[in-house]
Amino acid sequence: MVPNVILAFLQVVYNNTHSGGHFTPLLAIVMAFIGKHILDLLSTSGTQDISYARNTLVLLFLGLASIYILRLVSCHAVQYSQSMQSEMLNGEIAITMMERAISADLEFFDNPEYYDIHRRRCVEL
Repeated sequence: MVPNVILAFLQVVYNNTHSGGHFTPLLAIVMAFIGKHILDLLSTSGTQDISYARNTLVLLFLGLASIYILRLVSCHAVQYSQSMQSEMLNGEIAITMMERAISADLEFFDNPEYYDIHRRRCVEL
């Protein structure tokens, strides 16, 4: 039962490492390390104590799970910081545009020649 859960979790981790992230190389190394130890434990299972093998597998599994959770948290932190920076930049641009519009001469916008030039540019595009 436990090896099936571990294999399912390893498959989920492997499938999610292809989406990018900071910990993808680290997860690949840890997965190789865990795979090596699983094979070692299975090949020497007759000579070692079963509780030792089970404890080792559980510790390796917990290490992989903690790295995977750290990867998820860091990806969400990066997405959050990018969205906050984007919102801050959009706010600064909006404020600058409003200040420029307020400082512009309103008679310029009420001029029919301005609208003719603007309409010609829109038609050309």
